[in-house]
Amino acid sequence: MKMERRNNPAELIKLAMDSIGVAVSIIDTEGTLLYYNNHAAKILDRKPEYLGENIHSHHKKPSSNRTVDLMLQDFQKGRTEPFYYEVKPYGKIILVIVSPILDNGRFIGCIQSVLLKEDIESAARPDKDLDVERGNNKSGAGNGK
Repeated sequence: MKMERRNNPAELIKLAMDSIGVAVSIIDTEGTLLYYNNHAAKILDRKPEYLGENIHSHHKKPSSNRTVDLMLQDFQKGRTEPFYYEVKPYGKIILVIVSPILDNGRFIGCIQSVLLKEDIESAARPDKDLDVERGNNKSGAGNGK
């Protein structure tokens, strides 16, 4: 059976973004929500009607808006390193990375990546299910199965 080949890069990117197990949101330089993946809809307050709206109107705490504003200002001033932090907005601790999106060095938006802290802490170690070095790989990967 031949696998269907996807030639549309935009479709492949969307499928990949929905497959990574990380909540991803993209905002422009003013804080307008441009994109979010399926995982963001599951663990964050993301709804289709929020697309095109400023994220400030959906933060419950004013301090969240101040934090977003400070990050956007730093990126506008030339910061290229991501911000890393953890917060507890929905009753669970989330780990957040906010990175600038640059076009030839010009800041054009941000990508926010979010993981539930409990998911990271309870995740299986790769070597738990994959014992590649001993040839006891339960998944069959790496041993020709």
